[in-house]
Amino acid sequence: TNLLYSLHNLFDPPKPLTSREQDVLDLLSRGLNNRQIAKELDLTLPGVQKVMARLLEKTGARSRAHLWVLHTG
Repeated sequence: TNLLYSLHNLFDPPKPLTSREQDVLDLLSRGLNNRQIAKELDLTLPGVQKVMARLLEKTGARSRAHLWVLHTG
């Protein structure tokens, strides 16, 4: 199933990020953890975790580190 999901994502056009997802991604790229991101954006920790999950799904990243690499190039 993971292989099929990965192949499906390979051929899907990139999904645009919401402004909130972009904000979280920018803070992640600065090295902030989820608690720090929540404080910075006045979100709850579960709220940040949901945004992170959406970012992983949209980008196809397998982890926070992979997400950071994809974002920072």
